[in-house]
Amino acid sequence: MFATKQPVLFVSHGGGPLPLLGDPSHDDMIRKFREIREHLNLHFPKPNAIIYISAHHWLRLFLS
Repeated sequence: MFATKQPVLFVSHGGGPLPLLGDPSHDDMIRKFREIREHLNLHFPKPNAIIYISAHHWLRLFLS
């Protein structure tokens, strides 16, 4: 079985929660995310895993 190369995406979280709340000022960003999803679904097989990396994390060491 041969692995299919998948694209690498950087997705900024700059919109905060407003895109999820339906804020009209983020309509273009939501539309672009839908276009990306449709393109990926059309041209690439569903991945077996997704790697998510974030600089935002909680550690008990920093919460004490």
